[in-house]
Amino acid sequence: MASRESFLPHVRHGREALAAAPALDGLLADLLVAGQAAWPDLALPPEAFLRHVAERLPPDGDPVEALRAVLAGDLYLACACTTGDAAALQLFEKQFLAPVAEYVSRADALPAFTDDVKQALRARLLVAGEAALPKIAGYSGQGPLAAWLRMTATRVAIDLRNAERAHQRRDAAAPAPLLFAAPAADPELAYLRARYTPELGTAFRTTLAALSPRERTVLRLHFLEAMNAEAIGKVYRVSTRTVQRWLERTRGRILRETRRLLAERLDLSATQIDGLITLFHSQFDISVFTVLQGADE
Repeated sequence: MASRESFLPHVRHGREALAAAPALDGLLADLLVAGQAAWPDLALPPEAFLRHVAERLPPDGDPVEALRAVLAGDLYLACACTTGDAAALQLFEKQFLAPVAEYVSRADALPAFTDDVKQALRARLLVAGEAALPKIAGYSGQGPLAAWLRMTATRVAIDLRNAERAHQRRDAAAPAPLLFAAPAADPELAYLRARYTPELGTAFRTTLAALSPRERTVLRLHFLEAMNAEAIGKVYRVSTRTVQRWLERTRGRILRETRRLLAERLDLSATQIDGLITLFHSQFDISVFTVLQGADE
């Protein structure tokens, strides 16, 4: 009866039919036993799992048959991952995430960068938003978790491939995007900004293209997905401070390399180059967001 009481209040469709089903208590007990047997090292409260099952039954069809069709082991792990359980996340990484990322990266016409696929999957599936559950909460247990994850991973890989192609097309195109949102108070700096914004944009995009895959992914997560250092740290399994150091180093590298390219390509004094970089630095965040957003589009 305790299982029934943990389950029925959370059923959204077909509650009456389930409540009247003589087999309900046995089905719920079987689901619990199967989930616990599949992942004996996880400490998931039975009532949490039964609520998870109830909330994910499909809205149409026979609810009793849908309950019979639940793959308890897969849904049990997904439920534990939804709660942020560290042991469940490690098991998910080993048993599902790593193999599916490798599979997708080997598939025809998909990008061969397993780490990028894996990190993007972690961010999409396992990191909760400010007022939302992580995406893995959407898995209902009505089909194999590996198949559901493979479809998600394929979409992620295609998104990464399209973003890379768009980035390459934009690198070959002109003019560069506008990088400065605020006017320069100094007349000379205002002239430099108006005259050399295209050259600065080209140098900036060249610098971004030369970043490592991890550096570009972290920038995308931070600027496009609005993820803070703590959330990115969960994706990469590192501390918040480590992510902060990554962002600081990447910022410094972008500024230094952009300055070097400008010095090579423009017949300007060191003071003038520094003035351009100072203007650029003041609009750094919006510049990164603008270029990365344009590349993804």
